[in-house]
Amino acid sequence: MKKINHQKRVLCAALALALLLGVTLPAAAFMGMGAGGGNAGSGGPASPHGGMGSAATSLKDMKILGHEGNTGTVVARINGTEITMGRLLNSMLDVIMQGGYRGDNLTPEMATRIRKEALQQLALEELAYQRGASLGITADPAVVQAKLDAVSNSQGGAEALAKSLQEQNKTMDDLKEEISRFLVVKEAISREVDSRVTVSAEEIKQTYEANKEQFVIPEQLVVTDIVFFLAPDDPAAREKVAAVRRQLVAEFGGDPAKLTPDGFVVEGQLNVSPDNRPELFQAASRMEVGTLSEPLVIDATLHLLKVDYHQPRKEKPADEAKAAIARQLKANRHNQLLTEWRNNLLKDADIIIVSEVLREEGK
Repeated sequence: MKKINHQKRVLCAALALALLLGVTLPAAAFMGMGAGGGNAGSGGPASPHGGMGSAATSLKDMKILGHEGNTGTVVARINGTEITMGRLLNSMLDVIMQGGYRGDNLTPEMATRIRKEALQQLALEELAYQRGASLGITADPAVVQAKLDAVSNSQGGAEALAKSLQEQNKTMDDLKEEISRFLVVKEAISREVDSRVTVSAEEIKQTYEANKEQFVIPEQLVVTDIVFFLAPDDPAAREKVAAVRRQLVAEFGGDPAKLTPDGFVVEGQLNVSPDNRPELFQAASRMEVGTLSEPLVIDATLHLLKVDYHQPRKEKPADEAKAAIARQLKANRHNQLLTEWRNNLLKDADIIIVSEVLREEGK
């Protein structure tokens, strides 16, 4: 990074760390650009306005932050573009809304943290916008108006939107500018990040072969097991089990839950598998769901089984699995390229902190 003075080293280090860690920074023009946000601009039409319509927090609630009345003061310069206290305050308001803070209980420590995060958002937004402008990208006025109409509708109409803007000390022109900047950044990412997101058929195939089991629904078998602790080779014991079965069918409709245990145990909702109960699983897997077995010898004792639920092993079709893999690989690649793009924005940036308050906090 060139021409950087001591006061801005901490800020730039924090920005670089946030980028390298893939931290999502939800600034107005950066909505949908985070690692968890998928493609650029994936937020809805209300995204560019930076969270309007949240809790009733406004600039008048932020006096504890110590900047009231200084909205025109320049606090930083990013490649020569001045960042005013007013912009910083609005960014701080966005952070407060997004973070669930309350304007009436902010401590000085919380204010410092909010200021830093807000300045990070502004820096990244400004650098991204400058990159888009350097590519000759401009926002289509018709698209801006369509987005503005969508925001107005989402807020409940023009009157509600005007009230929300007033609470944030913003004008309609401010909102149009935010939307325009959002569209420029979105198009810049589309050109320089999205267009480079590709994965090969061989990469998809190799990933599929290495992760086949992730696309398989394992077999599930749930049974009710009536266990008789009787010798299986004793005819009297077998007759007792048969008698319980007849009673179960004739009097209780085959529902073991209605039985009163008498020399036997009823274990319901057992999940059985070849690993935990192999003999029980083998016997139950040959039965239809809802049926009751004849007396069975399992694990050297007598049983009656009822199958409550059976889901055979099911593999997702290879085409579906590979499509899912392709989406994930592309998302991973997108995040990687986006991180590189963010780092490159910062690499040659000239960020100067003008505000003494922010300088002190950056030491």
